[in-house]
Amino acid sequence: MYHYHSDHLGSASFVTDAEGAVVQHLQYLPYGELFVSQRNTEKFDSRYKFTAKELDNETSYTYFGARYYDSELSGWLSVDPMSDKYPSLSPYCYSADNPVVLVDPNGEELNTYDGPPPKVITNNKEAIKHYYNGNGEPVKIGENITNELLNTKEFKEYHNKIISGNASTPGNFGINMENKKDAFFIGNTRVDYDITTSKDNKTCTVTYTIYTNDGFWDPNYIKENMGNKMASDINLTLLSAKEIFGIDIGYINTEKFKPDGLGPNLELGGTPYHFIETIIQYTFENPGYY
Repeated sequence: MYHYHSDHLGSASFVTDAEGAVVQHLQYLPYGELFVSQRNTEKFDSRYKFTAKELDNETSYTYFGARYYDSELSGWLSVDPMSDKYPSLSPYCYSADNPVVLVDPNGEELNTYDGPPPKVITNNKEAIKHYYNGNGEPVKIGENITNELLNTKEFKEYHNKIISGNASTPGNFGINMENKKDAFFIGNTRVDYDITTSKDNKTCTVTYTIYTNDGFWDPNYIKENMGNKMASDINLTLLSAKEIFGIDIGYINTEKFKPDGLGPNLELGGTPYHFIETIIQYTFENPGYY
């Protein structure tokens, strides 16, 4: 099991194992070309390097989602699909030729990581505090929370399924953290995984991507669908009381109970925010994957 430690651009700088020992050290030139890659084992070489995107070792191209990037040429291999938004820039240039400050999350739009590193959330109290006091800034989930997720029964069962050769790839599964004392704020989260084999086909590496498209939407974690039905039932009772007894105490606004998602419709009035993805890798003997 491996943990990634990133720099201000999200690029992997150090990779540590489950014991906290460094297994790989990485440094980059400004446009992402690999400058230093120090490993203490031949069994592991991170596929996720510059800005945490996957590097294809055969082509040396980095896959961003919308298109491929060549760090040796410092440019994209295809035209920016959003080039109309940036008419003054070449549709092939990376991050407006400012790679030390800007990143391109998927090959379509610029983002800045200039400033302090993201806030790290390690418990429910910190999650709720950021919900009320933050401005929606994405947060990094603390290693203690991720380790708790990795030790859940659901994760262990699916991990054993993967390393025994009984899983299809790529795939995903869900983990419920609602019953965890310090990780209640995570709720139900999805774990994506991808399995790759070594060139000699003797070993496999499973890459887990955790907290994708997840975030802190609802601090009290009310089940909105149940809440909406309950509110509707109460409103019917209040309406009956008004008609029969002439008592009018108002009604519950059911709009407050609609599913949250990312938006201004949360019950308690804070600002929702995203979780930054966490990537975990594990190398094992090939049980029969091809």
